Amino acid sequence: MLAFEMVRGRTALFDITVTQADGTPQVLSGLSLIFHAMVGGVRIEKNSSTSPPGIVIDPGSAGTATLEIDPADTLGITDGTSTGIYIGPCEIVLINGAQILTVDTGTMTIYSNVGTP
Repeated sequence: MLAFEMVRGRTALFDITVTQADGTPQVLSGLSLIFHAMVGGVRIEKNSSTSPPGIVIDPGSAGTATLEIDPADTLGITDGTSTGIYIGPCEIVLINGAQILTVDTGTMTIYSNVGTP
């Protein structure tokens, strides 16, 4: 289950591993990965097939990739809760031709930034 956490307005990198049903790595060459999240009223979408990609598939057959959430992706989340913590659903899907396969689902937690570096 996905459990991504980050601070609003900052860059975050997340490792993704895609395996087949038997646990062996899924070869990702020629396929697309898409990340969707809805947090604090903001929709975040990243795709390995766009330019620049929001998901970079690692070369080889290890079934790994890196998801990058940019500061601009979360700036639309306003500090409207008393806790400054925003939690929403997220998912990663694998596109193989006409097939859309759910890789994983879970939550994305975004914390209000409390200062500047």
